[in-house]
Amino acid sequence: MENGQVANPGSTDNLMLVLDEAPNGLSGYSINMTIADPAVATITAVSYPSGATLSDTSTRISTECRIKASDLGEHVQGGATNITLANLTIQGLSGGSTAVTVTITMITDDDDVMLSPTIVPRTFTVT
Repeated sequence: MENGQVANPGSTDNLMLVLDEAPNGLSGYSINMTIADPAVATITAVSYPSGATLSDTSTRISTECRIKASDLGEHVQGGATNITLANLTIQGLSGGSTAVTVTITMITDDDDVMLSPTIVPRTFTVT
């Protein structure tokens, strides 16, 4: 995911959560997203790519949410790269910067092997 930024409180930015590669395809995932400072930003919406089936977002979308989906139609085949897992809409609330934390609960390939991608720390800034 890239860093996010908006120029004014009330404005939103869309941040795509992307898996760089899936050597053996993608079966499913469950990921927790957290905005560290609730005074700076909040998650207002989550959408999924068309291939994500059985997708679910926790009912509490604010500074924390859980996103999960399956790839029952096998849209993500072995060797796939730059796989969009979700698109988060984040709204700036006040000036400042906050960490956006991605915590993987589960992500498995088509062989039901758990993947362990590297997670890069990100920030969201309201200027």
